[in-house]
Amino acid sequence: MRVWVVLVGAAACAGLAFGGWHMDAGSKTQRTFWRQGTVKSEYTMRGYEREGASRTWHASGQLESQGDYQDGSRHGAWTFWNSDGSLDSARSGDYDQGVRIQADGQSDADRTR
Repeated sequence: MRVWVVLVGAAACAGLAFGGWHMDAGSKTQRTFWRQGTVKSEYTMRGYEREGASRTWHASGQLESQGDYQDGSRHGAWTFWNSDGSLDSARSGDYDQGVRIQADGQSDADRTR
């Protein structure tokens, strides 16, 4: 049985997102919402870290990001979109331990050193 708990408090009254979650066999699916009721984010928590599929949306309802977390960090292919629906190629790509990896195998962090 899945039980959704919706959290509405001061954040929602101030025009910020509010959220809800459900527990399922040791994991918790977190879902937050924009004030107007559209989904802002959806991801799974295992313990205190994000783990598995994650998606976020702009306030307009347009998909903003999609990818996976591993041990609390972005991992694997991630795609980001701008609010107008166009691809955000500066942020999209493969990630390892939360750092974007370039086609030549260097990370964004290596390029700044």
